[in-house]
Amino acid sequence: KVYYLMNICLYPEVISGDNQIGTLVSKLLHMLLKGYNDDGSDNSCDHTLGNYFISSCFEHSLTTTAHASSSEDSKNEKLLAVISGTPDTSSRMMRATVEFLADFCNTFIEFGAQYQLFSDVVIACLRPVFPAKLQSEVLTRIREMVHLLVVSDADNVDGDAAVKSTREAVSSCIRNGVPSINQHVQRDAGGLLDLVCDILRRYTGEPSSFFWYYSIAIISRNLSGAILSKTGMAAFKRRLANCPVASADVIIRTTSALLEMGPDVSSNRIVEVVFKENATTNKFLDKVDMNSMFNQWTE
Repeated sequence: KVYYLMNICLYPEVISGDNQIGTLVSKLLHMLLKGYNDDGSDNSCDHTLGNYFISSCFEHSLTTTAHASSSEDSKNEKLLAVISGTPDTSSRMMRATVEFLADFCNTFIEFGAQYQLFSDVVIACLRPVFPAKLQSEVLTRIREMVHLLVVSDADNVDGDAAVKSTREAVSSCIRNGVPSINQHVQRDAGGLLDLVCDILRRYTGEPSSFFWYYSIAIISRNLSGAILSKTGMAAFKRRLANCPVASADVIIRTTSALLEMGPDVSSNRIVEVVFKENATTNKFLDKVDMNSMFNQWTE
């Protein structure tokens, strides 16, 4: 259901750009995704939705001329391969999904991110129930436009309601818990963290957008885990090299706050800390000594 709802974005603009249709699809997506939350652990992360999404995308691709032979027997053989799980099935399924996301991202860029439905689909794809490869695929393709991602209703309401909508959206994309050596809490993929840090390093949008909060949250969560477990610090030092002052300051403050809380912290709490530290940061700060902080954290 999630796949076919997202597929509406590839319909002609008269449909995909229709406000009423977009609002309805966004609400349905929210309802369907609400039941798939990740508690951060290796074993209990519910990837059911992500797996079904990939499977649905692949099966749908078999009905198109680009992927299927005109022979009905050939199509049946491919479907049998999906069911029986032949060795090359998973790679072909992932390739079909990547191609779908590429088409979606191209349309997102072509329309200039002007339709709310497209932002909602991007944010949905950043949930941990989807494989990191797919999350990275989407971010890589729209990296120049991440500042245009807007949460549903955030522009239509004022004050606390807008903040709440953005906070809930960011929280849905962050795993629970801070990964540490004594906890069975999953770290985010290194490739995804590399990409997020690289985009943030060049980010020119407002320090109050969805992507701003999302990037600070995912980086701080995993940096805190690296400090607690005393592993991966060199990678984070590289990732955060030449990080802009504003984002570096919020990352340092958020990470320090999370370290005081310990590893057992919910994604909601992580995001709350990000919002709090971002609101109280010194906007006129002209320098942050990240190297000094890393030296303190590794002592």
